[in-house]
Amino acid sequence: MLENKDAAKVSFYSQLKEEVYTFIDKNSLIPQGNKLIYVKAISILLAWLAAYAGFIVAVSFSAYLIASLCLFTACFFMLAMQMGIMHDASHKSFGNKKSVNGILSQCLAIAGASATLWYHKHVVSHHSNPNIPGSDPDIESGGIFRFNSTDDWKWYHRFQHWYAVPAYSLLVLKWVWVDDVKELVHNRYKIRGKDRTKAWVEIVFSRVIHMAIYIILPLAVGLNPWLVLTFYLAHWMVLGAVLSLIFSLAHVNTVQDFPESKDGFENDWALLQLATTANFATGNKFLTWFIGGLNYQVEHHLFPRISHQLYPQIRKIVREYCSKHNVEYLEYSTFKEALFDHFDHLRILSARPA
Repeated sequence: MLENKDAAKVSFYSQLKEEVYTFIDKNSLIPQGNKLIYVKAISILLAWLAAYAGFIVAVSFSAYLIASLCLFTACFFMLAMQMGIMHDASHKSFGNKKSVNGILSQCLAIAGASATLWYHKHVVSHHSNPNIPGSDPDIESGGIFRFNSTDDWKWYHRFQHWYAVPAYSLLVLKWVWVDDVKELVHNRYKIRGKDRTKAWVEIVFSRVIHMAIYIILPLAVGLNPWLVLTFYLAHWMVLGAVLSLIFSLAHVNTVQDFPESKDGFENDWALLQLATTANFATGNKFLTWFIGGLNYQVEHHLFPRISHQLYPQIRKIVREYCSKHNVEYLEYSTFKEALFDHFDHLRILSARPA
């Protein structure tokens, strides 16, 4: 898929990086920590807090319809918080101060997960090995899905394009209540010393915060335990489905490669990123705001230390540079196109291999 022979003759990424940062300097742009990103973050945090407070007040008055509307509004801003604040902070691209990124990456605690484990799982493992089976945890499903042709086929995979969304909806629940603890117990990411201790502290602290917000406080204001469970599952299953789909559209469609290893990409790390990553709906400004620029996955994978607010401006440079070097730039024009292709990919791989 990737025509990398010409690009391998030169330092593909170093020249691209120089062009991008020259553009940033020339236009007096700030790679991290500009004022607009802080305004966005404060707005999202306040909106989430207001929606959650509205949910608690509505529940205390048994106004369940209003409570439902407030809860799903809170779910919307929770998604915006994790994708537009926490995600950038974990890549150290939110602010230009380590302390700011460190604090904001802990937004993940509200969702009930460890920021340290997320860093090693996503920032280190996924970004270093995108779509490489056995090395990229983001494409592992424990056999539930067959995402690439080298995965073993099971009889139930023939239905995977039908059960995908229900299964995706369980992502966050599994992450919070199973994955973090399991991965740290087995120390999958070889976390040592203070970072390992920090991860254990985060696991305990984040679950306490998570349970206090979504279980204990609703019970304390008089909500029936069954309704607490219903609201809890509805919130996190919707959030899990949306998160899964957003990340899947960038990597698990018919156009991306699933290389068995990094062999063939030794000359330039960027060529691997381009072969395994696709943009979608970059013209949709609302979507770009909502998901923190994750529809600009190509730019994000090439420049994870640059704020997502600059991705629309550097996209043209990256596209033209790829064209000049005969390197394929993967992109879907709309969200719908990418979404349909994802389910096409699942359907194609649902067939039993010959």
